[in-house]
Amino acid sequence: MERLNHVWHSNDENLWEAAANEYWNIPTVNAKRALEKRMEMIHQSRNVILSSPTHFYEFLRDDLYPWKLDSMYISTQQRNLSHYHIPFRMGLI
Repeated sequence: MERLNHVWHSNDENLWEAAANEYWNIPTVNAKRALEKRMEMIHQSRNVILSSPTHFYEFLRDDLYPWKLDSMYISTQQRNLSHYHIPFRMGLI
């Protein structure tokens, strides 16, 4: 915690950059790094996501839920989501 306080109150840009790089070395964070980058790209192309209900549901199912939720909750939320979209129930998507 002391290191965190030191970085937080520092104006040293190099220290902040080093701390940010260390963040990505945490195993649980590193596992989601590709998904984080994908979310950045999706944010830039949000008009595609909102272009149809199917795109929006695919975004929720494939991108947002894995990014935001712990693995034990993803399948439950994806299953709940599938009740609202017929192609999901039919296995077409």
